[in-house]
Amino acid sequence: MPTSGSVASVQPLTYTLLGYPTIAPGATPSLAPGSVVLAGGNTGLYVRGTLLADGTANAPITFRSSGSSPSRGDWTGLFFDGSGASGSQLSYVTITDAGRNDAAGSWDQGWRGGWPLSTRRLTR
Repeated sequence: MPTSGSVASVQPLTYTLLGYPTIAPGATPSLAPGSVVLAGGNTGLYVRGTLLADGTANAPITFRSSGSSPSRGDWTGLFFDGSGASGSQLSYVTITDAGRNDAAGSWDQGWRGGWPLSTRRLTR
């Protein structure tokens, strides 16, 4: 997944996250409807720029585990950080298999930055 500049994907693609890539402030990558983002282990995506992930009802964008037997906590999730991420748009996006236990021992479902943590399927 591109993490700098303004890059728009017009064809659905499959991306694999490695480590904790960061969408830099000022960057605006766009995922095409039907795209899949795979992640596993100690992996997550920090958004400090603008992430445009606008799927459709027939072609949602999916963020999920790359594991052969996916389960909750396989990867840490999406983190929206700072005012640069406030223009991010996500619609018809499904996030599964993400989460971790935070320092207080509560379960974080892999979604931070102003949207309810209990939301896993997001639509406008």
